[in-house]
Amino acid sequence: MIASCDNGTRACDRTAPDLEGVRGMNVLVVDDIEPVASILQEVLTQFGQTASYALSGEEALQLFNESEIDAVISDLEMPGMDGWELGRRLKEACTKQGIRKPAFILLTGWGEQTGDEERMSSNGVDAIMTKPVDINELLELMRNTVANDDEPDTEQ
Repeated sequence: MIASCDNGTRACDRTAPDLEGVRGMNVLVVDDIEPVASILQEVLTQFGQTASYALSGEEALQLFNESEIDAVISDLEMPGMDGWELGRRLKEACTKQGIRKPAFILLTGWGEQTGDEERMSSNGVDAIMTKPVDINELLELMRNTVANDDEPDTEQ
């Protein structure tokens, strides 16, 4: 779910986000609930990203192999392949191919029940954000995560 400051006018009293460093990014949204994935894709597009979405981890892996992705924003709890496994599999694929791993942000409605730094690192997760998503915070997190993740992923 995306937090909204919409007061019926689609306007927001908050300061517009600083888009430097995130405008034009290719972002893949992964969520098994189509309206959630679609809305987040639409919002990211409105803020200057090229966004697409997948409804499963398997579909996300396929899209990742077909296009250049700068960042993945994935739900944690999905049937089949959850967000942890998707992050791990993307990290492994990037290591094998010698390419830069996209920034990987995990979204969860479970609050702090998400694990520690070691678990995040071993699963290729760069950051965790609790739902509902605040778009300004997400864009800032994307900017910071991408800035810290600009080298090819070669560690095993």
